[in-house]
Amino acid sequence: MVKWRKQEEKDIANNSLHRWLTWFDEESPLELVKEVVGMDSTIKAADERQAYIAQNEEARRTYWSRRKAEHDRISGINGAKREGQEMEKINIARNALAEGLPNEVVQKITGLDLEVIKQLAG
Repeated sequence: MVKWRKQEEKDIANNSLHRWLTWFDEESPLELVKEVVGMDSTIKAADERQAYIAQNEEARRTYWSRRKAEHDRISGINGAKREGQEMEKINIARNALAEGLPNEVVQKITGLDLEVIKQLAG
């Protein structure tokens, strides 16, 4: 850090190491740190984590509660997408079977298990 501080040219625009060193350096001016945080998403994430750690216990609980709620929401959306994709495969399989395609061809088209296709055909 000492060697870096002595450098006259600090290229934060093009050098991610210089941005990180600026963020880590306690002697960096606050405005420069804010600029670096705005330039680099990973440094922004680290800065947010650092701010979180400095909060009080109640603020941490609120933070984690919100994070869990967001995670649950995303998981729910992803689960609904998977369920919708599975239902679409089943609809395609039903239509293909109605057209007289063999079970093995329907399996190849949809990726469904052969047992599921046999149940749909039955």
